[in-house]
Amino acid sequence: MPTIATFSATRVTHLAAGPDGGVAILAGFDNGWFIVVLDRDGLETRRILIPPSVYYSADRSVDITSCFVALTATTVILDLHEQLLGWSLATGAAIARPA
Repeated sequence: MPTIATFSATRVTHLAAGPDGGVAILAGFDNGWFIVVLDRDGLETRRILIPPSVYYSADRSVDITSCFVALTATTVILDLHEQLLGWSLATGAAIARPA
């Protein structure tokens, strides 16, 4: 099987295939946690920073390494177990924010 994409992450915890053959990857890097979206050809189309306040704050802590991503034709979703967050693939803008 040929390699079509490479990137260097500190940790990859989950990935999900999209309807068009693309993939969303929940990955930790030295500068934070991101959702990296690759198209069906392995090209990075979006890198979304997950704000640290989403998975760590004084009153709650979410184990980001146990969270899941999902990819639709228009949206990438992060499942925090008790809450879903989403971002537009077209703009990278947040669709939902933590309460």
